[in-house]
Amino acid sequence: MDRRRVLQGMGAGAMLAAAPQAFAQGGYGLGRWLRFDSPNFVYFSAAGEAKGREEVAALEGFHALLSRLMSRSQRSPLRLEVYNTTTLNELEAAWPGVDSSIYGFYQSRIEHIRAVSSSRKTLERQRDVPRHARALDARTVLFHEYAHHHMRANNRLAYPAWYTEGFAEFLSTAEFNDKGADVGKVTVNRATWIVHGDWLAIEPFLTKHPSQLKDGEEVAQFYAQAWLTAHYLFSTPERAKGFDRYTAALLQGGDLMGAFEPAFGITPAQFDKELKDYKKQPIRFWTIGDSKPDASSIKVQPLGRSVD
Repeated sequence: MDRRRVLQGMGAGAMLAAAPQAFAQGGYGLGRWLRFDSPNFVYFSAAGEAKGREEVAALEGFHALLSRLMSRSQRSPLRLEVYNTTTLNELEAAWPGVDSSIYGFYQSRIEHIRAVSSSRKTLERQRDVPRHARALDARTVLFHEYAHHHMRANNRLAYPAWYTEGFAEFLSTAEFNDKGADVGKVTVNRATWIVHGDWLAIEPFLTKHPSQLKDGEEVAQFYAQAWLTAHYLFSTPERAKGFDRYTAALLQGGDLMGAFEPAFGITPAQFDKELKDYKKQPIRFWTIGDSKPDASSIKVQPLGRSVD
């Protein structure tokens, strides 16, 4: 065999093997986007490595919190793809014609399952809200959306709309510290609707999806009451047990209103009064340990300019 030809072939192979690395690091240039891989997420961001690591670590901590608080009837092997946008144009690339007030959304379709968040500006700063409240920012929006994903990916239970949204709202305000995760805080927006909004009657609240309500004010009130109801269930073990019986009845084909009293032991009207009384009490929050951000397994890959 011609030794020179072998060496030439080896040289060509080495050049081909090095081509992707050269594309990413050499004259073709790096793009703005980074890919972060962790056990439960594939995260894309152009906001810089330090910020990306921080957000992915927080998502892993939130995943651990959800896994601890929520029973799972199945375990999804899928990692969620998350795209963090930093401009309105980037957000519109993911959702053409999106309203500029949107700061994140979740899509579950045949072609993809993904969450898209926007950190193009700060909605609120944590230092500007009371201690029992949580600033509304890109992370709270993303946590809300991931709570939906986690619930759908890991459960085959039938939940009413008020609990699906209330659960996501309740946990979206999770805030991490040295002791674990604080849960139960409220955003100023939701608190305002709870205190000053026009209370939705109990039947439409228990039976309707937000898309079935007549206007934006009713939708905002629905989300506020849903947060309050989830908070009440979390703080009241007797009502939480009633809710477990309620979801079991719904899974067997029970009616949203008809199954309520046998499961909870009180009428919907009595439950409504309990919620109205509960909203007058000071807001509590709880610290749950063993649910902290984890950056130990995050891998970062710079992406080429063409990805932009």
